[in-house]
Amino acid sequence: MRAIAMALQAILVRAGAALPTTTDIIELEVDGEYLEVVLGPRPTATVRTSMAPAARVATTSAAISAFLMGQPGDGSTFNHVSGDQHATQRLISALGGPE
Repeated sequence: MRAIAMALQAILVRAGAALPTTTDIIELEVDGEYLEVVLGPRPTATVRTSMAPAARVATTSAAISAFLMGQPGDGSTFNHVSGDQHATQRLISALGGPE
């Protein structure tokens, strides 16, 4: 999970204009383990559960691995579970997925 967090952090730091100007906290579940992804001017990806995320998103280790190897991320890679669907879409956009 730490490797996934570090890879997502590297992508988010380079996202530039794709990041929202306000802060969104998203809990990303990968096969039962959790990352807290903070989108905004200072993005982070940390291995931990989130106390009050704007959205909860699920993926599998196979899907996140394919994404990190270059497959585009979209709604089938990152599945919205609950909360603000717009926050989920902002995550996908920040990671280089379709708007």
